[in-house]
Amino acid sequence: TLLASQAIIENGSINLYSYKTGAAPEQFSSGKWKFTNRQRNETIYYSYPYGAVFISIPFVAAGNALGLDMSIPAHESWMQCLLAALSAIAIFLLTDRLLQLLTSSHIALFISLLMAFGSTYMSTVGSALWSFNYQLIFILLAVIQIIKAETGKAERVNPFLFGSLLFGAWLCRPSSLGFIAIAGLWIILRQRKSVFAFAGILVAWFSVFVMFSQQTFGLFLPPYYNPFFWTYSTVTYSTFPSRFMAMLFSPA
Repeated sequence: TLLASQAIIENGSINLYSYKTGAAPEQFSSGKWKFTNRQRNETIYYSYPYGAVFISIPFVAAGNALGLDMSIPAHESWMQCLLAALSAIAIFLLTDRLLQLLTSSHIALFISLLMAFGSTYMSTVGSALWSFNYQLIFILLAVIQIIKAETGKAERVNPFLFGSLLFGAWLCRPSSLGFIAIAGLWIILRQRKSVFAFAGILVAWFSVFVMFSQQTFGLFLPPYYNPFFWTYSTVTYSTFPSRFMAMLFSPA
């Protein structure tokens, strides 16, 4: 994730080929996480969702300024642990903020602490920089917008902000489609005047991502976002419905 962020900073591209050729074999994964575009030579791309890659750019840039290099495993691991810890703190604070909209501050804090220490919730997001770390932040921010509108603490949700948060969640992890569908239904039922603005910002962000994918991969969407590209070796049952369900309801 962070090496791809550094590639954007240094090369203006997510192509990791130069890093692979410049590293010792044991320092660069030969696993299936990479995606090699066979339409072009000398291209190796990170295969998992790109939301975490883009969001981490400012942090990686700051690390580079301090002398860290994400092509060095120890540096990359340290930065991943730092970002995982920061995202876990952000998720805890956002959970507490959401609950304060529904109950007293003391009960909200108590429930937030229970979720943090009494489940696999925090131990998962705090262990590494997974794609769902940032996804959870976007979803919590979106839910807070809904709760504010429903409890009268805000007149309505801002459709542009709301749509951008939902797109950010999807960019981090395509399994957010389920939540986006529910949020879209809420907009239709509870804030109908904002439907076109909400749909418009989603289409705008999606169009930008499609252009990025076309320019980078020559594909409508990167493989991880498109279940049509999943193979039999990836999913036990290779029919499209099973691939689509696997993308929506992965263990994460």
